[in-house]
Amino acid sequence: MYFINLDVGKSGFEFVTLAKIAEMYEAQGKFLSDLGMLKEACNPLQRSLELREIALDPDHPRVAQSLHLLARYAMLSYIRRSYWLTINKLCFTVT
Repeated sequence: MYFINLDVGKSGFEFVTLAKIAEMYEAQGKFLSDLGMLKEACNPLQRSLELREIALDPDHPRVAQSLHLLARYAMLSYIRRSYWLTINKLCFTVT
C-alpha cells in the first residue's frame, strides 16, 4: 500500500531520480504516522518536501502535496498533544 507507486521499469532497473527518492521518504513518513509515530514522521516528510523543491518547480502540485502532508501531521500532533494535556489537567489536578 505504501510503496505501490514505486514500481521499477519492465527491465527491473530504473534510474533513481530525486523525485523517486522523495516518494520513498513520503511513503516512510506516511507509514510512521499510521503507526502513531507522528514526531518521527515529520523528518522523512520534510526531506521529501526538500527533494521535491529541488527536483521539481516550487509551484508543482507534488510540492503542494508534500506541504499538505506536513501540515496535516503537524496538526494531528498538536491535537494529540493538547488532548493529553487537557486529560492530565482534568485527571491529575490536586485540590
